[in-house]
Amino acid sequence: MIQLTRRAFCCQTTAFLTHFAFAGAPSASDGYALVARTDRTRIIAAATRYLDLQPRTITSYPSSRSPCGLHDYFSQADYFWPNPQDPNGKYINRDGQSNPENFNDHRKAMVALSIQMPALTAAWVLTGDRRYAHLAGDCSTRSFVPARLLV
Repeated sequence: MIQLTRRAFCCQTTAFLTHFAFAGAPSASDGYALVARTDRTRIIAAATRYLDLQPRTITSYPSSRSPCGLHDYFSQADYFWPNPQDPNGKYINRDGQSNPENFNDHRKAMVALSIQMPALTAAWVLTGDRRYAHLAGDCSTRSFVPARLLV
């Protein structure tokens, strides 16, 4: 006779219940449909605002401080300031004090890109309207638009 411990019973019961709890879990496609139903208006409104904007890349914001040129991302640490005792030396850290003289335009361009491109892509997937796709990137070779999302 096999003796069943409380620990073994609890582990087996948890495994059994977990299996059945997730056996009917929604698939990834159901997740897309949920987003399409609940967030469609917000996504399309955001993407439509971006349609009239010109893409702003790092080349739109040249920095005279960038040693590598126009096409290279340039960033400075927020809390680093010129050393007052050695203005040409290494910067010093002032914890919690952002340097207003720092160059932040490349960072701002990347943040805008990370907000605008997902909205444009999601609007294209939801609507099939290529205006969104063309602004987000060339979609001429892509033909994927799930028909179930065109609601």
